[in-house]
Amino acid sequence: GGVLEDMDAACTLSWKARLIGFLCCAVVGVILIGLGYLFITLMNIPAFATTYSIGAIVAILSTGFLVGPMRQFEVMMEKGRIVATIIYMAAIVITIVVGVKKMFIPAIICMVVQVIAFIFYSLTFMPFVGRYIKRKCSLPKI
Repeated sequence: GGVLEDMDAACTLSWKARLIGFLCCAVVGVILIGLGYLFITLMNIPAFATTYSIGAIVAILSTGFLVGPMRQFEVMMEKGRIVATIIYMAAIVITIVVGVKKMFIPAIICMVVQVIAFIFYSLTFMPFVGRYIKRKCSLPKI
């Protein structure tokens, strides 16, 4: 099997341990995101971009404790979610790249794209919301 299958097989955590792992990762992710906002107020763009983006990654990976890494990956790659996943992950990587290059405005734009992508990614887990948005955003047929 692959790395994710091996990780799933090795994951023999109790439900309580999984919940603790999820909560710890989620809290660390939120703290890192908050620190990222602090760094941006201090105009430290490289620290902002890396801290904020790593926080976003840790927060997303926290759900792997609840469902396991393989299931997490499978869910992220489902037909109705893969585009949102790719955009979100690309926004994270691009935020880090432009941040390390100390490009202030592009880093802010990437952060905004990252937030919007996260919102759309999150909405893919609520089918009724997704159907509602598709219905409201569709163009009238001529």
